Amino acid sequence: MNSKRLERSTQLVLMALRQEQDVVLCRNRARSIAAALRFDRQQQVRIATAVSEIARNASRYARQATVEFSVNHGDTKVGSRVAPSFVTVVRDKGPGIENLSSIWLGLINPGQVWVWAFLERNV
Repeated sequence: MNSKRLERSTQLVLMALRQEQDVVLCRNRARSIAAALRFDRQQQVRIATAVSEIARNASRYARQATVEFSVNHGDTKVGSRVAPSFVTVVRDKGPGIENLSSIWLGLINPGQVWVWAFLERNV
């Protein structure tokens, strides 16, 4: 069996985060896209909140932050069928997080709660 992933991606929106209003717009776009992809209301709020918090952090502490919303048409399995994935990527040119490897290992408490969410929906 071929273990290589065959994945196509469709970019929906690419936006810059230059000011606080852009973070609000980013949150609204995340929720609208999640609704269009038929996530339930609770998942829409979770997605919008996660995207908005990460975007706010990038906007506040970094330079040249962008947010990209896309749909990947790849090999994500949902039951017995292949389903697309809703992907949001926040990029920035910031200073980074001090002691990140120690934080990942649990050796340092960063003083914040880090939440990683994975929401799956047949779209």
